[in-house]
Amino acid sequence: MNLRHQRIWITLWLGLLLGLLPGAVQGANRPPAYLTLDGDLYQWSPGEAAPQPVTACPMNGQKILTLALSPDGTHLALNVISPDIFYGGYAPSPTGNLWVCDLVQGTVTALTDNDPLRQMISFRGVWSPDGTLLAWGAINADYRSTALLTYDVNSAATRPIVANTPLSYGCGVGPYPPVITWNETGIAVATFTGEAKDPCTAQSVGVRVYAADGSPIADLKAAGAGSEPIEQVVWDSEAQDRLIFRLVGSEKWQTITLDGTVTATHSTLQQTAPGGGAVTWVGTGEGWFHPRLVLPGLPSDQALETSEDAQRVEVAFAPDGSGALFAFQTAVYAAENGNLLLVVPPQQDVPFIFPILSWGTPAQYHLVDPPAPTCPAVDALYYPDSVAQVIPGTGDNNQRDFPLRSAAKVGVIPEGALAESVLYNSICSGGIRWRSVAYQGQVGWTAEAQDDTYFLQVPPG
Repeated sequence: MNLRHQRIWITLWLGLLLGLLPGAVQGANRPPAYLTLDGDLYQWSPGEAAPQPVTACPMNGQKILTLALSPDGTHLALNVISPDIFYGGYAPSPTGNLWVCDLVQGTVTALTDNDPLRQMISFRGVWSPDGTLLAWGAINADYRSTALLTYDVNSAATRPIVANTPLSYGCGVGPYPPVITWNETGIAVATFTGEAKDPCTAQSVGVRVYAADGSPIADLKAAGAGSEPIEQVVWDSEAQDRLIFRLVGSEKWQTITLDGTVTATHSTLQQTAPGGGAVTWVGTGEGWFHPRLVLPGLPSDQALETSEDAQRVEVAFAPDGSGALFAFQTAVYAAENGNLLLVVPPQQDVPFIFPILSWGTPAQYHLVDPPAPTCPAVDALYYPDSVAQVIPGTGDNNQRDFPLRSAAKVGVIPEGALAESVLYNSICSGGIRWRSVAYQGQVGWTAEAQDDTYFLQVPPG
């Protein structure tokens, strides 16, 4: 996977988490969680052993790139694409078309009908705080600007509210649609204006803020931005007039107020959720992030953190704060009232695109100090043939159903035995790095390293 496709995967999963998960539905009337499996739509409710296909949204053979549930749980915004492009590695990184599914009526409305290879719309639709409007950006015919549109779910009317705002990026492979976030203050749209002679060189980078009717609120410049566009932007939950943004390739987050003041930079951004859940993105110093997850009902010293970059990770919190869904590569887990459940086992040897999740929880973001590391001091191992060996002389390795020391034991791998590494990335918790491995037909998590000691190795020879 090249750097550009890696960035797109990061944008997809971070975009879902950073301000694009809408508001909450409290109490017993909370909606189910929605997720994609191999690009098809499923739903899951607490207590269910496995997700169920959604029949209320006829997809007509299309595959889903991203989804976002409306605050009242009645509508889904879906970015869809044909199967041949979906399974073709996304080259040249299309964004699909935007559909809205009415989950109550069981109808689907296509809001756009463009050639997806021309990348004409935003990565996903973004709901207004009250859930009545859906916003997105469409690249204009000049390929140097974006129109901002909204769809009213009550009247089924689409209207442009901003005819022309700068693109978020326009270099090399063509323009990208803008990064958008929406809260009570307004709609924030990341901007990138390229120089006339070189669209890859920024004339200006910043954020424009509009009211719901399209009237301008602020035109903000990102000081010292250089030539890189803004990759993510969210509203700061600790100040209604302040945005948090990050440039492509940077591990630092910055804040900017509506008067244009750019303030402190931080390497750590946190989203908090009701019930004590939180996701923290910790900068690696190399332009990547380690997502660190505290699940509702579990103590903070059992936080989970990926030991590599932030790809292939999704999290969606329950609206009432009692639980969360957590997708790691192709497996999906649930945390409900302190209990852990494997919802979708790791998929092997089949076409499978990483799950995308949405549960409708409110998004609250703020900058924090970096947390204590959860990974061992030694580096993660790479298994070129997907085979790991329990190091002779270290004793047997336990397999557990979740990467936590307190999780249920599901198997034992004798010292010296070979196991198949099921997932590419690892997870750390409590100072242990865990690997998902299969041994004699049993799949589970086993310790790769603790402190400066390895328990697994690449088989000799």
